[in-house]
Amino acid sequence: MKFKTLEEIRSHPVWIKLQSQGTEKEKLNKQFLSLSVEEKVIAIDLFESLKVVVEKIIKDININH
Repeated sequence: MKFKTLEEIRSHPVWIKLQSQGTEKEKLNKQFLSLSVEEKVIAIDLFESLKVVVEKIIKDININH
């Protein structure tokens, strides 16, 4: 996992570019397809990291309650 925090993910230029047209599925798909190959690799890393980070946040919330 390349990105370890939600802030790291949210502030990354590729993440910002990916969401520049909105966050609906069709708009995200369109933006993803417009990325360069290198940006697509980074975007995939961002999404994979997001999954792990969110799972950790949920786990931490459940442990603390």
